[in-house]
Amino acid sequence: MSRLASVRFSDGELPEVMDVVRLASILFAAGQETTTRLLSAGMRVLCEQPTVAQELRSHPGAIPNFVEECLRLESPIEGDHELHKYGSKIKDHKLRMLPSEIFAHQVFTTYEDEKLGVELIPRIGADNVMWASDYPHGDSTWPHSRKALTESPLALHGPAVLRKVTCENAARVYGF
Repeated sequence: MSRLASVRFSDGELPEVMDVVRLASILFAAGQETTTRLLSAGMRVLCEQPTVAQELRSHPGAIPNFVEECLRLESPIEGDHELHKYGSKIKDHKLRMLPSEIFAHQVFTTYEDEKLGVELIPRIGADNVMWASDYPHGDSTWPHSRKALTESPLALHGPAVLRKVTCENAARVYGF
């Protein structure tokens, strides 16, 4: 919370206290709310249109777009596309950054070994992704984590991205 309170906009200006409070409320609640809405919207689409499930099985590369469209159907906060269309009509509160910029400044994602986690790194940004070994659970890669990483698709992104995702981002988030 202290990092959020001390963040500056791209022009160097500090946000208003109420801007920080509103953003914190969105960030604290959005994960749970977004997950709930994503699951319910996704299930609704898959139940109402069974051919979509078959299409996703046949073309797994379409899954990120499916997820994005489900979030668009039932989004708890305004996305960039809505802000661009209706931003000038908002009277009570104006965001100083686009939701995608807020995400880039404030949100970190993690993944363990799922292929999609690695495939989304270019889209999310290597600065916002952290790898999790799931230590100390029995199904973690530990004590063979280094070997698992060199054999994983993450290694294909190169040593700089590998270091960011496995080390530097966590160090930056947790301040060590």
